[in-house]
Amino acid sequence: MAAGRTAVVAVAVLAGAGVLGACVPPYEGGAGKPTVALVGDSITDWTEAAFRTRLSVDHAVSISSTGGTTLAAELPTAKAYASTSPEIFVIQLGANDAYQATKHSPEAPLPVAERDASLTTSSAALDDLVAAVPSVRCVVVVTIGVNVFNKAYRDWATVWNRAVLPSRAADDARLRIADWDRAMREYEAAGLPEGPLTTDTVHPTAVGQRILADVVGDAADSCPARPPATTTMPTTAPSTTTTVAPTTTAPPATTTATTAAPLTTTVSPTTTVSPTTTTVPSPPPTPVVPTTSTGAPTPPA
Repeated sequence: MAAGRTAVVAVAVLAGAGVLGACVPPYEGGAGKPTVALVGDSITDWTEAAFRTRLSVDHAVSISSTGGTTLAAELPTAKAYASTSPEIFVIQLGANDAYQATKHSPEAPLPVAERDASLTTSSAALDDLVAAVPSVRCVVVVTIGVNVFNKAYRDWATVWNRAVLPSRAADDARLRIADWDRAMREYEAAGLPEGPLTTDTVHPTAVGQRILADVVGDAADSCPARPPATTTMPTTAPSTTTTVAPTTTAPPATTTATTAAPLTTTVSPTTTVSPTTTTVPSPPPTPVVPTTSTGAPTPPA
């Protein structure tokens, strides 16, 4: 559906990837706050200022909106947001899905089989969007207005709001429903106290923008709180006292060398033994006995 203003989502070819990727706006609203990423159509574009006012009180906010877009067409945007790790992901889509499915049958509801086939296609596209942001702690899905356009659109939107979305919420505990359609019906039932909510049954007036922003903000506020920051203290290994037995330092082995007394060989001075002269006494001279004529020995004198 047409929009008075359209926030352009830049599309670029991811370098080296060969696939299309969407560029998403930066988060605004203060560093350190929980982050909210909101993807939507022309209704979102018209309501952007009110969304920022309501959500930025407690969140850093990024909003991507494209007039006339559908659930399936915003899958690249969801994937791009996944890379920014939002904590809450808001989906305000579906009105153009309903319009595209029913515009050829303005006066009567679609045959049930045709309507249900279209709802199944859009439901699968919603599942793809949610699956594209697996790390978020909460997903907020906004219902679409019912009392717009034609009977076929109203029938499609009623089944979407009251059957498809509750079924998805029952299957995924992270999912919250921001019921814009209910807020519209209740406001109208009260007699439009501040004037009309929309300019053309689709796009919200200033009053409608404020109420829509509150509906989405309240749903975001119902999301689980951010887990407290965990300070990881350095792990100190338990002190292990290794008891070392006192080292008995053995005195250095003293090799007591038994000092051998110098071997003193006392050599007694050589006694020069004079050659023994054995004096053999000469035998006494044999007395010469004068030979006598008689031949008898002469006795000594």
